Amino acid sequence: MTRLTRWTFGCGLFLLAGCSGQYVLTAPDQIAPVGGETAAVLRVQRQEVAFWYRPAPRALVRMQVEQGPLRAAFTDKNGYAGAAVPVGDVTGIFFLQLAHTNPRGNEYETYVPTHVWDPQARVTAVDVKALPLPPTSIHSPVQTQMARLAAGSYIVYVTTESIGDHAELRKKLERAGYPRGPIVQQRAGALEQLRKQFPQLEAGVATSWRVKRSFDAAGLERLTLEQAVDRYALGWEVTTDNINAGSAATIPGTNADGVTIAGEPSGEPTPEP
Repeated sequence: MTRLTRWTFGCGLFLLAGCSGQYVLTAPDQIAPVGGETAAVLRVQRQEVAFWYRPAPRALVRMQVEQGPLRAAFTDKNGYAGAAVPVGDVTGIFFLQLAHTNPRGNEYETYVPTHVWDPQARVTAVDVKALPLPPTSIHSPVQTQMARLAAGSYIVYVTTESIGDHAELRKKLERAGYPRGPIVQQRAGALEQLRKQFPQLEAGVATSWRVKRSFDAAGLERLTLEQAVDRYALGWEVTTDNINAGSAATIPGTNADGVTIAGEPSGEPTPEP
């Protein structure tokens, strides 16, 4: 091995190992009835080299919604942990704090959007693939339809993307001007469980075959976006300012954004020294 080859190889190993040691906590968006609990399921992984993560078993994780009661659980051999975490008595969007302290005393935190809803309110599921990203124009018909739908119903977005990609998907939806709403991964039992908490979740908009199949399994009626708007919209007047501001998530009786939102910390993991 030449001197140059040895130097290059050594630098490569340094770069690969330079970012190791971080712990990453991931969890999907949370949805809970006001005054109830959210069934939080999360995963803890430890970064070994570059983009390779392995499960962190027996890791103690603390869970808390805002300043509510604190819950804790240990991860299993695959890095998963779960607990029923109480939410407050006010509807809105809050944050579930997930925290882990490693053996060296370093703290790792993640903040997950937690949507607290009236259990008797209307909820409509929408397949993300039914929405143009980005919209075809700043005043696209789909934006207007979604704004009208959100005036009479909470919106839950259904996707086939992995939980690790939901943060980026959320940014795309917000940049496109669509209503705020939790993102639910299309998987067995997800919509069925949501229907138990929110019985007014009766229908939704689906275009991809996987989401259609999950709708059928949950007993949801499949509608086009136009049909959903005709059925659930409350005649809310859509203006250019509303669409551009992304405030289409207005629910009657709430503020301009339809929610009360706590300050959102960055939630970025801190490299381990």
